[in-house]
Order: sequence, then structure tokens, then C-alpha cells
Amino acid sequence: MSGLGVFGIIADALAPFVGGSSVIAGFILGLVTILMLTFAFLLLLTIHDVKLDSKSFFILMLFPLGFVGLVQWWDSWVVFLIVFVAAVIAFKPLGGGGRDE
Repeated sequence: MSGLGVFGIIADALAPFVGGSSVIAGFILGLVTILMLTFAFLLLLTIHDVKLDSKSFFILMLFPLGFVGLVQWWDSWVVFLIVFVAAVIAFKPLGGGGRDE
């Protein structure tokens, strides 16, 4: 069984439908979870008229990524890579390409 408790069982149960691998099932479940939680957060913030900039969206994305990493649907290096790339895009540590925002 992979993952934590019931989340590993869910990935194992989905495995026969996606080629027999619980790793592939975990990636699919992780992607769906990230998309749905992000959509729910954005919908909630839209209802409350909260404006998001790139840094706020980066912080918002840490919650679904953290959940997917915690239940081990995705390997920790994948979560770290996504967080690293998103941080580079959001915070632009190497300069903004000459534009002021």
C-alpha cells in the first residue's frame, strides 16, 4: 500500500483502471486534487472579492501541493520541483526582464 492509510487504498483501487500501477493512479489523483482544490480556493476568493497577485497565488498553491505530497501520491522531488519552478516564476529572483510591475 502506498501513501497514508485510506489515500493509498484509493490509489491502489484506481490502479487497475489506469494500467495497473498505483504510481500512475497516484499521479492522476494528485493532479485532480490540485486542480480541484485550486479551483475551490479561487472560487472562494472570487466570491469574497479578494485580488490575487503572483506571490499570493504561489502561496495558495502550496496547500494543494502540500496535501498531495503528504499523502504521497506524488514523490517529494516532484512537489519540490513544482514549488521551485513556481517560486521562480512568482518572485523573479533573476530580474523581471527589464519591466517594472
